[in-house]
Amino acid sequence: MKLRDKTINVGDLQPDEILVKVYAAGVNPEDLLLYNTAKYLFFKRNEKAVGRDFAGIVYAVGSQVTEYKVGDRVSGLFTPFFTEES
Repeated sequence: MKLRDKTINVGDLQPDEILVKVYAAGVNPEDLLLYNTAKYLFFKRNEKAVGRDFAGIVYAVGSQVTEYKVGDRVSGLFTPFFTEES
């Protein structure tokens, strides 16, 4: 796995997106199971599928977002499996 530094322009957020500053991410047994069995399920194995659980603070919100505001503490699950998104 390769660590990379990526600059994100907050002005590029879509109206329905939020940007979360992640403080913690977790690897659970399901992540490892999917990672280790990907070739049998006809998926391309990708380290981006590991550690999808996260917790952090909302850093920016799009213009149409009403449920969250900057500074809210959030946790979630990055759902796309084996994605090229980062």
